[in-house]
Order: sequence, then C-alpha cells, then structure tokens
Amino acid sequence: MSLKNRIIGSFSKEESRPLSGAVCNEALEDVVPPLILRALTEPEREWLQKIHQKLMEMIDLSQIGRLDSKQARNQIRELAERIMNEQAVPLNVATRQFLAKCIEDEILGLGPLEPLLDEPSIADILVNGGGKIYVERFGKLELTPLRFKATPIC
Repeated sequence: MSLKNRIIGSFSKEESRPLSGAVCNEALEDVVPPLILRALTEPEREWLQKIHQKLMEMIDLSQIGRLDSKQARNQIRELAERIMNEQAVPLNVATRQFLAKCIEDEILGLGPLEPLLDEPSIADILVNGGGKIYVERFGKLELTPLRFKATPIC
C-alpha cells in the first residue's frame, strides 16, 4: 500500500491499523531493491522554471480550483505543452511530458514529494530544508535525488 493511501486510510474509521515503519523480514533486509527516481538536470530545471512562470501568468487559479483534480491536471498539462511548443523547447517528447508532470505536481500537489507518495516501499518521507529529501525504506534512511525548487525570499 502506498504512503498516500496509508495516510488517507489513517483518517478513515474503516482502517484502524497503525502507520508503523515498513515491514521487514530477513530476506528483505539482505536485498533492498534500489529506489528509481528521475531527478531534473540543471537545463531541465531552468526550462521548468521558465515554463512554470509563463504558465502562472496565463492561468486563472480560481478557475482551476473549481475543476476536479483530473480536469485541472489535464488543463495544466495542455497549457504547459503549448508553452513548450511556442518556446521551441529543445527537449524530447518524454522529457517534455516529465516537465509537464512536474508542473502539475507543483501546482496541484506536493511538488517533488508526489512520486514518493505512490511508492509502496516507502514508509516515511523526511524533508531537511529544500535541498535534502530522505525516505525510509525497509527500516533504513535513503537520500533521494529530489529537491524542492529554490524560491527567492522577497
């Protein structure tokens, strides 16, 4: 069960089991599968920031808030893809889709934490500032390559 489902389930009366650490048995302690996450490269991060900024100038967040989650994500994805086409972003289709997903997660979700919430092997997420995100898997902490974007203080 994913961390997101365990968190949501902890608030429902139907599921009463505690949210303890990941279950480990002797076989899992010896062989821990790697956590595969895609982090942004510096050029991708720069494009993401430009696209995100342009999208925020175009979008009406009050209208997005009235849509259901799926419709809102579709609208944000379509706008992000249109901006990338207009800007002639020199990235392949898979990278463009990844950037659009990152923008969706940033606007409607928890940013870089979103892919971690659906990973069933993650028992806990620890954020140490914007620069370090750790996960607990199989009783051990792992540093992830994920980062929050740096936001200038005004």
